[in-house]
Amino acid sequence: MIELTYSSTMENKDESTSKAGTTNENGDLLCCPPGMVEKGFCNQSFEQDQNMNMKPSEKISFFAKYLTVWVAIAMGVGTLIGTLAPAVPDALEKATVADIWIPGAVLVWLMVYPMMLKVRWSAIRNAHEHPGGLFLTTFINWAIQPFMMYALAVLFFNIFYGNILSDDKQSEYISGAVILGGSPCTAMVFVWSSLAKGDPNYTLVQVVLNDIILLFLYVPTAKLLLNTSNIALPWDTVYLSVILFVVIPFALGTITHVVMSRYSNGEEKLQRIDSLFSPISSISLILLVVFIFISQAKVITQSPADVFLIAVPLMIQTIFIFALTYTLAWYFCLEHKIAGPAAFVGSSNFFELAVAVALAVYGPGSGAVLVSVVGVLVEVPLMLLEVAFVNATKRRYEGRLNDTNCHCKQA
Repeated sequence: MIELTYSSTMENKDESTSKAGTTNENGDLLCCPPGMVEKGFCNQSFEQDQNMNMKPSEKISFFAKYLTVWVAIAMGVGTLIGTLAPAVPDALEKATVADIWIPGAVLVWLMVYPMMLKVRWSAIRNAHEHPGGLFLTTFINWAIQPFMMYALAVLFFNIFYGNILSDDKQSEYISGAVILGGSPCTAMVFVWSSLAKGDPNYTLVQVVLNDIILLFLYVPTAKLLLNTSNIALPWDTVYLSVILFVVIPFALGTITHVVMSRYSNGEEKLQRIDSLFSPISSISLILLVVFIFISQAKVITQSPADVFLIAVPLMIQTIFIFALTYTLAWYFCLEHKIAGPAAFVGSSNFFELAVAVALAVYGPGSGAVLVSVVGVLVEVPLMLLEVAFVNATKRRYEGRLNDTNCHCKQA
C-alpha cells in the first residue's frame, strides 16, 4: 500500500536567518537553496516556497493516496467486463477517429485540464533561463530510453526467453517494446507531476517539446532500431494525439485563466475550479484504465504467462530510467520541483499513442499490441512508486543542494 503525502513546515526564523545565507563553524558561507528554511537557513528559501504556494502539512486526497489500489481494481474489472461481455469492447473499438480512442481522449482531457490551470505564462516565457531540466529529460528521452528499451527487449525476448517464445512472438514483442519506448509521456505526466508537487510550467514546456521532437524522430528511431523500412506511422494519429492530449486542454486552461483574471477574486475562483476537478481527474484515470483493459481483455486472457514475461523488461526499463534521471538531476543540482517531473517524463511513456500505433501497424491481435497494453499495466503502479519516492526524498534531496562550496547555487 502506497501513501503519497507532502508536508512543508515553516519554522520561526531568528535574526541569523534573515541574511542571504548562513555560515558554518569555520565562517564559510553556505548555499541557501529552495526549501532549506525548514533547517533554519536563509529567508530567501521561505520567499521561494511562498511563491510556490505550498501549504503547511498539505496532503493529497484519500482517493489519490491509495490510487494503486483503485488502479489494480480497475485492471481486474476491465478485464472481467471485456471477457464476459465481448460486445462492450466491440462498441468501444468503433468510437475511434484516426485510430484515436475518443472516450479515452475525453478522459485524458478531464485529467489534464486541472493541471493546466496551474500553468503560468510568465514561467513558460522564462523557461530558457533554467534549461537544465529540459536538456536532461530530452537527452534521456531520445538518446537513452529508446535504445535502452530495445537492448532490454532483445536481451529478454531473444536470449532469456528464446526457448519459451516462438520466433514470431519474439519479433512482435521487440517491435512493441520499441514502439512503446520511443514515445515519451505526454498527458499522464501532468498527473504524476501534480502528485509530487512538481513545477507545472516546466512539465508543460517539456511535454510540448517532446511532442515536437516526436513528430520528427519517432519514425526514424523505430526504423533504426527495428532495421526495417515498412513501418508506416499513422501521421494523422500523431497529429491528432498532440491536439487532443495537449493543445485542447492547454487552450481550455488558458481561456479559463483569461476569464477569471477579469474578476477581483480571480485567483480564488481558479482554486475553486481546481478543487472541483481534482476528484474528477482521479476518477477519469481509473475509467481510462478500465476502458483500456476492456478493449484488450481477450489478448490478455489468452496469453497470461506472456503478460508476466513482457512485464519484467518493461519494469526494469522504467525503474532504471527513473533512477538515472533523478540521480543526474541531483548531480547537476536541479531544483526538486524540476527533478521530479524530469524523472517522470523520462521514465514514462505515451501509452495511448503506443497502443494506437501498434493497432494501426500490426493489428489488434498482435504481440506488439499486447506489449503496449502491458506497458499500462506496469507503468501506473511504478509511476506511483516513483511519486512516493520523490516525495519521501524531498528533504534529503534539497539538503544536498546546501554544500560548503555553494556549487549548486552557482550552477
